[in-house]
Amino acid sequence: MGKDERTLQMEREYVELHNQGLMPKEIAQKFNLSRRTVYNSLQKIADEAGVSRQSLLEIPHKEHAKYDVEKKNDVPVKIEELNKKIDKVIAGLNELLDEVNFTIMEMEELERSEKENVDE
Repeated sequence: MGKDERTLQMEREYVELHNQGLMPKEIAQKFNLSRRTVYNSLQKIADEAGVSRQSLLEIPHKEHAKYDVEKKNDVPVKIEELNKKIDKVIAGLNELLDEVNFTIMEMEELERSEKENVDE
């Protein structure tokens, strides 16, 4: 389930303030939250962005630490695209498996016929 607009807005603000140089403790004071709440939110954002927690939480102002929260919204679309590709691959494998099974059946039938001819 996706995040609601309020949660996304709070995450944007956390990231923006962090990118301005504020540490989780300072951001938490601004919102009257615990430092741990902000720290965990920033860590979760870093994980979703594919950057290290250290780069996001301890080294503000670096380009790789600046993350637009809205980019996370692309993830469900990418997952859906991957699922479609996986479905196509599975369908292709099923077709191939059907062909192999059919070939095996034909070979078994040929072996039976040859055996019957030899036995006669």
